[in-house]
Amino acid sequence: MIKLFATDLDGTFLNVLHTTDKYLLDTIDMINNENKYFVVATGRHMRAYQQKSFFKDCQIYNICMNGARILDNDRNVIYEKGLDKETVKEILELFPDVDLEFNDANYTYCKFSSLNHLKNVYDPHPIKRIAKKIYYALGLSEWKFHQSDKDILKHNILKINAHVHDNDKAQRLQAYIDAHDNIVNAPFSSNFFEITDSSVNKGNAIKILMKQLHISENEVAVYGDGGNDVVMLEMFEHSYAPSDGSDIAKKAAKHIIGKNSEYAVAKHMRNSLKK
Repeated sequence: MIKLFATDLDGTFLNVLHTTDKYLLDTIDMINNENKYFVVATGRHMRAYQQKSFFKDCQIYNICMNGARILDNDRNVIYEKGLDKETVKEILELFPDVDLEFNDANYTYCKFSSLNHLKNVYDPHPIKRIAKKIYYALGLSEWKFHQSDKDILKHNILKINAHVHDNDKAQRLQAYIDAHDNIVNAPFSSNFFEITDSSVNKGNAIKILMKQLHISENEVAVYGDGGNDVVMLEMFEHSYAPSDGSDIAKKAAKHIIGKNSEYAVAKHMRNSLKK
């Protein structure tokens, strides 16, 4: 019997507009009403405004920033793992020309101006491009632009994000990551970087949460569609990828279900509750 349902958001649980709706929120309520646990496992920072925007008053556990931070359903911190300060300092010094986003628990810090940063947040897909613009606009109060290296190094940086469309810059950054075994890049898609401590991933975060909630591995179901879900999908027997997910996620998952665009994950969760 499944007691803990852990899911990625974009391309997995969220609808085609990259948000929630009544069907999805009702699914979460159904899980909670059965005294089971709904867990978000995402690369997003899931600060308070994001959680409220997506999930209203639903009770959820958060695995944020690919597992660098875990919150209970009252938003108390269960676990947090930041990047090594010297590594953050070196990245700042070596890549001043790359528009990097440095995330701690409360803010996102950027060396670029807000205008230049928004220009760099480009997606060829029109719906995704609009969604990203709205996402950044809604969260601008939690952004700090024009930050110096010294400003950024004052904080416990949990995750570094970057949209890198220049191939030379992307190759330089990836080469640096490959040369350092204390960091890992687990992006949801190409031309994007999601850098965390190498011990951080969604699968390990779920295991920390399992221990907290006294749940065994065979009582966990996980769902994901992208590159940052691979470790999680490989780690658990009850792992599922939508049929319209990425090839690497589908290869890592033990089971393939229907399309994200047809609410496959929420439907699968509801069916699992009946068993």
